[in-house]
Order: sequence, then C-alpha cells, then structure tokens
Amino acid sequence: MPTVNTIASLAIIANRLLKKYLKAFLCYNGMIPPRIHTLEVLCASCSEFDSSFDEIAKDCAYLTPFAVHARYPLEMEITDANTMKSLEGVRKVQDFPPLAELRARLINEFKEAP
Repeated sequence: MPTVNTIASLAIIANRLLKKYLKAFLCYNGMIPPRIHTLEVLCASCSEFDSSFDEIAKDCAYLTPFAVHARYPLEMEITDANTMKSLEGVRKVQDFPPLAELRARLINEFKEAP
C-alpha cells in the first residue's frame, strides 16, 4: 500500500509531466513558454497553435493545484482518488493526438540525425 507521501509525489509528478508536454509543444512551435505553473494557461497557449487543445483544458485545470501544493502546502488533501484522476489526466494528455504526433516526429528526427 503506497504511503501518503508516495501518493502526493505521484500527483505532483503527474503535474510536472503534463507541464513538460505542453511546454515542449510550445517550443516545437517556436514559442518560448512562459515560466509559470498554471497548466490551463499553458494549454490555452497551445490552443493558439492547435484549437484541439481545448479538449484537454479541464484536465489541465484539474492538475494545476498539485504543483502549487508541492511548493506551498494548502488545505487540499491529496488522496488515492485524486491521484488516480491526475494520472488518468496525464495518460489522456500523453495520448492526445497533437502531442503523440509531436513525440513520434521528434523520435524519428533524432533517429535520422547523424
């Protein structure tokens, strides 16, 4: 059985992973990502390049508080249930077509590099 610290760590890592995906998409599209932790703002920036990012806006909004909680513990309790929901959100974003295509494109570019 995972400990409370392990559960909280998973939720925080899920947030950070999603942030990296969104920032990678922005970088690939020529935008320097803002230095923020608010995932819905990053998602909105991604939507400027691809409006389908609106489909994952709720997942981004759900995961944002986990980054804040890591630095400034709030009254928010990180439970098994919301950790599982955060991991499901990351899976959804990871498999989100624009990001999956970007991942595949970058892998191919690195394979073909001299």
